[in-house]
Parts: sequence; structure tokens; C-alpha cells
Amino acid sequence: MALCTIAGSQLWPTIVADGAGGAIVNWEEYRNGDSDIYSQGISTDGTPLWTADGVALCATAGNQNTPQTASDGAGGAIVTWGDYRSGGYDVYARRISAGGTPQWTANGAAICTAAGEQYNPIIVSDGGAPGEAGAIVIWQDSRNGNSDIYAQRVWADGTTPALLSFASADVTADGVKLAWFMGGSTSSVATVYRSPVGGEWTRVTEVTADGTGYLRYTDPIDATATRVGYRLGIVEAGVEGLYGETWVDLPARNAALAFALEPVRPNPTQGGALTVRFTLPNAAPARIELVDVSGRRIAEREVGSLGVGQHTLDLGEGQRLAPGLYLVRLTQGMNTRVARVAML
Repeated sequence: MALCTIAGSQLWPTIVADGAGGAIVNWEEYRNGDSDIYSQGISTDGTPLWTADGVALCATAGNQNTPQTASDGAGGAIVTWGDYRSGGYDVYARRISAGGTPQWTANGAAICTAAGEQYNPIIVSDGGAPGEAGAIVIWQDSRNGNSDIYAQRVWADGTTPALLSFASADVTADGVKLAWFMGGSTSSVATVYRSPVGGEWTRVTEVTADGTGYLRYTDPIDATATRVGYRLGIVEAGVEGLYGETWVDLPARNAALAFALEPVRPNPTQGGALTVRFTLPNAAPARIELVDVSGRRIAEREVGSLGVGQHTLDLGEGQRLAPGLYLVRLTQGMNTRVARVAML
């Protein structure tokens, strides 16, 4: 049967079973002049299922070629390819659903856009549960001047694990206590940058991982500051990337602190991060919980030990939370505050 007979060449087809007796085929083609990536579903009797001549996964400027395909575990597929949209080859990927609807970022999610060339990607499923499966992409990479092999995982929602993620920020009498958690970085040293609201980012100091994967820094409180931003710079292959940006509101000096839980932002949110900000007026025992709408507790942290002040932490702790509505509940003594958040 013909899957695509439109003008221009169709090359490099790859195929994966859809788990229901049919299949999904992806290919490189030239109907628009330069090469793009298209996809088509096939039923058990060989009938094309989606748009005639295929569904565009990526039709942006530049060449996209050599697609490779893995099952998404839910009747669809995750497709990766080499991409020349930026004037050098990078690696992109996109998911297509069992019904033929492209997912993730339009024209594909960036898997690797490092310096040099990234080419010849291959892909396998990460073995996740149906509807939650992502993939692992492997490619050749010339960022170091010769050909090396790199790999990256992509989650079911099209995001990739962070090199470094923000963990917590606590305002205490000693200053702003910050912590970040390192992921896949090969470096254990990072540069702390700071910015007041509307100001320039300036280098503060260097920090080193503490052996448990955390980088910690305490910034003395500037008596004139009301809101301060922080982020880390990490050098990989000679290029500095900036990660883990967070902003901290500083209370007015000698002002009485009120028990409070701020609205979750962003809301809705997605991925594993769930940043919550709250204020404790005293050092009495306190806890913060994440519960679903049925009342089932998903996560719980004892936070009274953080002491008096404003605090920020990641309540998600890298979990892949299922889409839905959740409640964040802060309790200290007889006081309780609740905030709602939707996960996508």
C-alpha cells in the first residue's frame, strides 16, 4: 500500500508496532524543498489511518533527516532526527499519539543543541508504563573536536532531566540559605550569580558539591534589598550554562512575620518540580504536605526545623506527578493554609 505519493522524494522510512496489530511509519521527505519529517499510522489491514500523505512532525527551516522511531507504550511513537535548523546539526525529537496528533513543542523538542555537530541519533523506549513512557536518545557528537557518543533521556511530556535543579531557599537571621541539586553534570563546581530586581546579574562566588549532590550557599542579607534572584553557572565542554534560577522575597527588617503559604507558581505546572513558598512566624513543629483530591498523601516534609522566616522548597522532589489537581497544605499548631495546583 502507498503511504505517501506526494511530489518530492520520501526517504529513510522507519517503523514501529503500535501494539494493536498496526504500525507507525516515519520518514524524511522533500515536499517543501528541504527535508522534513512526516509520519503515518497503518491499521491491521494495511489502511493508512491519518492525514493523506502523512502528518508533519517537523517542517521548520533547514534539513531534518535520518529519523529513528521508538514506541511510546500507548499506541503512539517517539521519533528523533538530526536537525539543521540552526546552521549546524542538533538532535530533536517529537511524540505522535495513537490518533496521529503530534505532541510536545511544535517542530520538535530539543534533545541536544550543544556546540559542534550532533548527528546519527538512535532511540529506544525507556520502558515506562503506558502513557508514562519516554525514551533514551543516543547520538554521535563532535563538541570536543572528535566523534564522541552522548545520550539523553526524554520524559513522556517532552522534557529532559535537568543538569541542575533548584532545591530550596530559606531566609534566616544569617542570610538567604540556598541549595541546588546536581543532575548529570560532570562538574562539581558552579558559580553563583545574584541579581536584585531590575538589576544586572553579578558573580558572587564559587560553590562545590558537598558529596551528596547538593551545592549550598548562604548569602548575607542586604539591608536594602526586598527581592533577590540567584542562579548557578556550570561550565561543560568550555561553555557556561545557567541553571536553577530562583527569586527570593526578603521581609522588611524587624517586621513581624505572619504564618503564610503563597499561591503555587506557575499554576498549572508540569514536570517533576513543584516549588512552594511559605512563611513560619516561629520555630514550632510544622509540616507541609502534597495531597491529591481524594485525600491521598503524595509527599510530606517536616519544615518547623527550618526556623523563623520565609522558605522555598521543591515539594515534588523530582517525582513524575500524574496530571490532575493537588492540594498543598501547610500546618503549624492550630494554623493551616492550603493552596491548589494543577499538574499537566
